[in-house]
Amino acid sequence: MENEPRNLTIGTLIRAHAQGGCNTESYRVLYGIMSTLKTISFRMRSGAVETLDALAESLDRDRSYLLNEAVEHYLELNAYHAKLMAKGLRAAKEGKFVAHAEVKKMIQKTGRSK
Repeated sequence: MENEPRNLTIGTLIRAHAQGGCNTESYRVLYGIMSTLKTISFRMRSGAVETLDALAESLDRDRSYLLNEAVEHYLELNAYHAKLMAKGLRAAKEGKFVAHAEVKKMIQKTGRSK
């Protein structure tokens, strides 16, 4: 349908409703989204908010969508790093170490040697 939202984010459902194009299915999806989300609040630099809003507009998304994406990516990356650190600590407890000369070679290969 022409009045149906392109994607079922909260922002597009609200815009579709304002244009008279929302239907029962859209409301069911909106209810499902809203019942699993929790509202939080935090402070950001005003310049970052302006940049965020410009990006959201260029992507036809709302601010909340981008913030949720950013937080999800951060949490995934943090979990990945925690797993790597735990793996390294287990190896260290087992006495599995890399010789200093070998570490030096690895650093030189990345181009970060001084």
